[in-house]
Amino acid sequence: MSARKFKCVIAFIMLAFFVAVTSGGCDSDDGDSVMDTLSSLVEKAKDKFATYGEKLTDKDYELLVKFNVYGDNDKDNSKTEAYDTASEDNSIKEPAKSSVTSLSGYVWKYATSYTNAANPEAVRGATVTLSPTVNGSPMETRTEDDGYYTFNLSNTQFSGNFASYYMEVNAANYNAFESYVEVEKGMQHEINVALVAESKASGELVARDAQNNNPISGVSVQVYNEWNVDTATATPILRGTTDSSGKYDYSNNNLEAGYYTVKMSKTGYIDTVFNITLNAYDANDANTRNVDNGYLSKEMDSNEFRVVLTWGIYPTDLDSHLYGRNSSGQQAHVYYASRNGSLSGETVFLDRDDVTSYGPETTTFKIDNSASYEYFIHWYSYPSGGYYDWSRTEVKVDLYRGDRHIGTYTAPPESTGRYPYWRVFKIDRGTIVPLNTYAGSLYNITSNY
Repeated sequence: MSARKFKCVIAFIMLAFFVAVTSGGCDSDDGDSVMDTLSSLVEKAKDKFATYGEKLTDKDYELLVKFNVYGDNDKDNSKTEAYDTASEDNSIKEPAKSSVTSLSGYVWKYATSYTNAANPEAVRGATVTLSPTVNGSPMETRTEDDGYYTFNLSNTQFSGNFASYYMEVNAANYNAFESYVEVEKGMQHEINVALVAESKASGELVARDAQNNNPISGVSVQVYNEWNVDTATATPILRGTTDSSGKYDYSNNNLEAGYYTVKMSKTGYIDTVFNITLNAYDANDANTRNVDNGYLSKEMDSNEFRVVLTWGIYPTDLDSHLYGRNSSGQQAHVYYASRNGSLSGETVFLDRDDVTSYGPETTTFKIDNSASYEYFIHWYSYPSGGYYDWSRTEVKVDLYRGDRHIGTYTAPPESTGRYPYWRVFKIDRGTIVPLNTYAGSLYNITSNY
């Protein structure tokens, strides 16, 4: 079922909810009445989804109704508040630092299809090595049956609040993964690795405009061995320029399947650096030809921001949201259903919405320095098995200001699978504050402002 057809189904559920409320079937001050209405909506959802041949469990339907009726489309916060009161807590507080610093994640086989990405194949018994770049000896562990690994890190390895490590992952018949990683003291970090089979790679890189997804010709491309390379000091193994279709073909360069850093640059755009994985090429399987998109953001005024959301093949639809409120109580909420707005006269635009995997979704805005803003992501597609596993999404958010790239955000570890909202960062009266936490409903976010 397409993402937009899915949204039509949600609209049907919302209509049923509206009828129930206006006919007196739901008292927003009564938690039991809210849950009674929820039960009736679950039954309606079953009837409606049956027409699309969906195979969902009772729990799946319940999650569907909870996270969508009591989510984006709930214009009456009292209903959401009643639901939150009547059920378990739907929010996770901002992460607190502790005496334990950890690095964990999963090692999976690289996925070339939506089905494999939603249910990745674990690589069992892979050797994971973490070597401090300054103090301490290398640490080594092996992945468990589900591909999971974990390290508890000693605070003696830190210089200040951060420590740098060289990470390697090795498994028989796979290319080795190697990368530098930086971790913050007292925080829990997650790095998931998708291993590729030993083979030659084939494919192309396409340079695209982050605002409209159009290809860009004449872009300078530099390719470096390994992930997270310092492009200011490293020597590229390949150099080239995108053609009139925005493409740079690396098929004829005898590249091994593996892990690389790419830098793209062009006058009028902000330089971008990102990691790519080149999987093993099978001439009989078109899905194994790599087609990587690299997104360039045009330079802006010094007081202008741009946020670019990208992710992998799973899920099909993640939605960007920017919510703001000023000291006078004026609000702005820009997302797919309301693609432009303003706060204190400063405009906000959702330049591009995407519903077919990968992105980009791009938001451009100027800020009122007396206001507070929050940028967050809503997992809109129905998740596999009703479980919101952010670790499978390959999601990242790039923030730009003026002619600079401010930073990249990736989703933090999350174990319960109950949270369809990722709160990425806020801009509080001109100051950027990372959040990197989750919420169960829109009310959990907007009620903070």
